[in-house]
Amino acid sequence: MDRQSAAEPMATPRPPGTADLVRFIERFAGRPDVHARMWYDRVRGVGYSPVRHPLTLDVLRAHLDGALTAGIYLVHPDETVQVVVFDVDASKVALERAAGDPARTAALRQAVHGEATRLLAVLRRLGLDPVLEDSGFKGRHLWLFLPGPVTAGRAVAFGRALLASTAPRPEGVKVELFPKQAGLSEGGLGNLVKLPLGIHLRSGRRAELLDDEGRVEADPFGRVRRARRVALPELELVEAPSERPTPPPSLPPLPEQAPRPFTASRFETSPWLGPVLQGCHVLRAVVEEAVAKRALSAEAPLVLNHTLGHLPDGVEAVNYLYGLVGGVSESARLVSPGEHAHPLRHLDEVVLSEAKASGIDDLVLGYTRQLHVLARAQAEADALRLAVIAALEGVPGQRWAAPGGEWAVGEEGGMAVLRFDAAGGEP
Repeated sequence: MDRQSAAEPMATPRPPGTADLVRFIERFAGRPDVHARMWYDRVRGVGYSPVRHPLTLDVLRAHLDGALTAGIYLVHPDETVQVVVFDVDASKVALERAAGDPARTAALRQAVHGEATRLLAVLRRLGLDPVLEDSGFKGRHLWLFLPGPVTAGRAVAFGRALLASTAPRPEGVKVELFPKQAGLSEGGLGNLVKLPLGIHLRSGRRAELLDDEGRVEADPFGRVRRARRVALPELELVEAPSERPTPPPSLPPLPEQAPRPFTASRFETSPWLGPVLQGCHVLRAVVEEAVAKRALSAEAPLVLNHTLGHLPDGVEAVNYLYGLVGGVSESARLVSPGEHAHPLRHLDEVVLSEAKASGIDDLVLGYTRQLHVLARAQAEADALRLAVIAALEGVPGQRWAAPGGEWAVGEEGGMAVLRFDAAGGEP
């Protein structure tokens, strides 16, 4: 299930009463003499401006109505806090890799939500009562309400210890702690966090409160009313979760083959030599002449060195041919693969078949090589997709006609998505 879809914009079920608003301000207790206002434009993105005025009931009503979007500065002038927030989000690198790809975007959103619910469970095991929020863009917030002021240093120490004990994170997911600092610089306001239940100006979505299953809370003010204010536990009580996410597997390294005597059959069974000789008839003729007739033309060593000599087992192959023919100078023999340009692009289209593989080792080696080819191709596709998105964002309507339909830039869960809308069909 896509948790993000459960948190689409929706109206607040009932107008909050004055008691609800007072309790909301009391629970989300930021700095009392100043609050923040969110702004957004396409050039500068999202930002906040400080408003040197308390967060009043009228300001909160405007926030809930969507007339403005407010935030709070967590650290009070006396360098204490009454709220701690964990912000679970996608990393910049992960966002760039997923940009424009609906499947990868959905997987990244799910990973963010999964990490948020994992931290939610950890905090509950510690006796705390976190409130889960969809940030309205692409992340999740976990709010902890404290029974009274604690030093910002104490809150930061607790948060850092908890994050360290729950590492590692899923690939592409990061968690930030608020407040980030133990004190305030002279004249500074410290970190701010956007308040829940308002509209995120970048996405246009409401930042809903969620239940433990990721569903929108039907009565968000009831959830705030039920939230317990619990003191932070002692640091030694912070324990790692019983289950931690397994780091994603990396590509296996291309293995080094154990040395073995080279024979003429390797020209057919090698996952590198075989495809190249099939694709290049000139090279095949040179090799066949050396094997069958024990002869090479004067130009053949130059050709072999600068083609087959670049392959992983090409040095063995070329030196094997020189040994068959005889009379080749030691200076012409190869020591390691060359570094010159060469016409070996045939390899990029190789699909190793069982008929070509000489045993499991060759099958595994061929498969590993194809994984690396796919990884390079995926990286090139990711870069091109980002370039297309950047170009379309500068075009009116962010659409571009192409054979069979139009390319367009859309948005899902606060992330740009590149899609192709077929002519006369569904996008």
